[in-house]
Amino acid sequence: MAREHSEGAGGSGADTLRIERHHRGSGVHVDIVGEIDAASSGAFSDELLDAAESGSGPIVVNLGNVSFLDSSGLHALVHARESAGPRLRLGTVNPAVRRVLEMTALLGHLGRDDDPTDSS
Repeated sequence: MAREHSEGAGGSGADTLRIERHHRGSGVHVDIVGEIDAASSGAFSDELLDAAESGSGPIVVNLGNVSFLDSSGLHALVHARESAGPRLRLGTVNPAVRRVLEMTALLGHLGRDDDPTDSS
């Protein structure tokens, strides 16, 4: 399932956030492409909360194709983690986004899907 969220009157597509959800086994992978900012964080948050409410399996959020993440995106991740608990984990993460998550100490709090020793 793919969804696109666009904001702004320019119509250039620069403010488009693409969200794709793929079911894998008992869990779901949520792949995000674009920028997560105040204009798009609502759609991002809604998608994560919907994934959390729609099942009991793991939720892997892939941010490898996210070029920008601001405080509203961080808030959406924290809110989704509060809703889903340790089922919500990060998959791929863009290096720029990783730095933001490290600076805010959220990288360790959210957990990584590729770290089998991390049970947070």
